[in-house]
Parts: sequence; structure tokens; C-alpha cells
Amino acid sequence: MKTITKNALTRALVKFNLAAAVIACSTFAQAGTVQTHTYTDQQAPNWGMQQYGGFAVSPGSTFKVVMTPDASKDLDGESEVSMYVNWDSAPAIFGSKFVCSPSHASNDYYAQEVCELTVPLGVSTAHVGISGFSFFAYHDLTITHEAPKVETFAGPIGNTEWVYKEFPVTPGRGFKVEVTPIIGDDHSETDVYVQFDSQPWYNNYSCKSMLADDLTDVCEIIVPEGAGKAVVGIIGSGFHVSYDAKVTY
Repeated sequence: MKTITKNALTRALVKFNLAAAVIACSTFAQAGTVQTHTYTDQQAPNWGMQQYGGFAVSPGSTFKVVMTPDASKDLDGESEVSMYVNWDSAPAIFGSKFVCSPSHASNDYYAQEVCELTVPLGVSTAHVGISGFSFFAYHDLTITHEAPKVETFAGPIGNTEWVYKEFPVTPGRGFKVEVTPIIGDDHSETDVYVQFDSQPWYNNYSCKSMLADDLTDVCEIIVPEGAGKAVVGIIGSGFHVSYDAKVTY
């Protein structure tokens, strides 16, 4: 059996008391609505790349970029701009670090370029890069995306106690839960389960995470067709344990 020092016990009790102070406390981010970003009269660097983003995105939603070259500022008649989109990091030409780059005829320098993509599971940000191939490479840019909804909640949880929380969901969209235990001893932890349209249980779940000790459990899943709500179930193991939970959907 491990011996807990007085200092370690004091730190654990402080963490527990702080967590208990926010019982039933939830915070909401103003998100889940379509957002549009417009950039006009932009100049892309010659043989460089102007970066935009990252933009918070929701898996399963649409991310759309429209880039329109400005022919009126092309003083040499050969100005060209190209658009690139990447997930979770800035795009780059070398190494083909992009997920979308529209192609056009080699002599059509002023063709509008469009990237319209479905955000895959596991992605949290989108990045856009515009590269220029002259000193007169000007363009306008419109980016449309849906930021995710984010809710956090926290509280203490007893040994073998279940805590449930419901969330309205949209089929085809991503649903992600992150639960971090705040433990009072070396034998305490939490596990997380997710089920759609019913409460999860040991043998009834669509996703579960059971990492040991103080590691953060993560469940990330696409909402199935026909589902109207997701139910998160958190179960405690041991004594003097609390949790911090974050749900992104």
C-alpha cells in the first residue's frame, strides 16, 4: 500500500474543494452558428503564402472558401494567385501539405477558386493559404464555416456513482467528450461513456474511454442517422474524486 504524505494529501484536498465549489456549474460558448469572414483587396506575397486562420470548425459541417483574383490590379498581365486549405495546421506547397487546392487552366489567371469541404472527425481548425506569383497578385476572399458548440461542466462524483448529461445533436456531425478526473488518492479515477437517445451503461454505449488514473478520457464519434440526443455518462471509481468535463458538438 502506498503512503500518502501530508503535503500530497493537502494538495489533493485543495483540488477537491475547488472542484466542489463549482458543483452544477456549466459554461457555454456562443457557437454553433454559421460565421462568414470577408477579406478584400488582399495582396498575396510573390512566391510566398498569405495565411488565414485557424478557424474553429465542427466535424461533419461544411467549410467553404471562395477566392476571387482582382484583374484590375494586374499591371503585368500575368499575375496569378492560388488557394490552399489544410486541417489543423497552415497549408504549404512543398510537401503537398493541403487537403484542397483548386486547379484551373494555365492561362486563366483570373479564374475564381472554390474549396467546399466536409470537416472530418478529429479536426478542430481549418487554415487557408493564398500564394502569389507576381508583385501584383491581388484577390478577395470569403470564408464560411460553422464553429462548434462547447459546454463545460464539473463536480464531485462518488464511488460507482453515475452522472448523466444530455445534449441535442444533429446526425452526421461530430460529438466529442473530454473528461479529466481530479483525484484525491492514487486509487481514484473516472470513466466516460456516450450513447445516443438512451442512458449509457456498462454494456450499452456507442463510445467509451477508460484510461487509468488522472489521464483525460476522450470519446469522439459521428452522430448516427436518426439520433436526436447524446447522453454522456461519467462513473466514479474510488473516493475523493471530482471531474472537469468538456463537450464539443
